[in-house]
Amino acid sequence: MERMTAALESARTLAALLDAAWDAFEFIISASGDCADTDEGFFTALVYVLAAAADGRDAIRTAPSLPACPLEARPAGPRHPGPGGSVLEVAAGLAALSNVLADRLASATGQAGDSGDRAACLIGARYAREVHALLGGAHP
Repeated sequence: MERMTAALESARTLAALLDAAWDAFEFIISASGDCADTDEGFFTALVYVLAAAADGRDAIRTAPSLPACPLEARPAGPRHPGPGGSVLEVAAGLAALSNVLADRLASATGQAGDSGDRAACLIGARYAREVHALLGGAHP
């Protein structure tokens, strides 16, 4: 999660940010799905997190500035090793990641020159905030 947070924070171009956002949403989908399989009483919340992250990822996919080659070259299935720790630790990490994701996408909304990019960033930020709220994070 630290690597993805760093990628989001260090992205200097819209294309780099969109690529990092795609990865972050994919990671949230994978991690929440893995954690939902545990028997720790978080199944329903994690399914909602998974759905919101998938909607955010799909919004990012519509951005005209999203680099096409990296998406096409990606192997099927999870790209990242799963997070370690308890479900609560993973949820806290995902909440922090989704907060950074929401902030960066919201910031990019005002800087994107293309209306499609603005819409993708705005919608992606909304779903990242939803993930954050579902995981118990306060609205910033």
